Amino acid sequence: MPRPKSEITNVQCVVAVRLTPSLRKEFHLLGGATWLRKFLAQSIEKRREAENPISLPVRIGETQ
Repeated sequence: MPRPKSEITNVQCVVAVRLTPSLRKEFHLLGGATWLRKFLAQSIEKRREAENPISLPVRIGETQ
């Protein structure tokens, strides 16, 4: 049974890949889709931070 649409985007997206039995087993051992969602969210956050770094105030006499 497919998951309900996301409350945030209202879009259901399916990602499919061909896996060997050992890769499929490893995917499930890592947590399956739960692990993948966390990994993708972290990747998005890292990319956002890299694209928009927060500039910290510099103290007088210090160089960046």
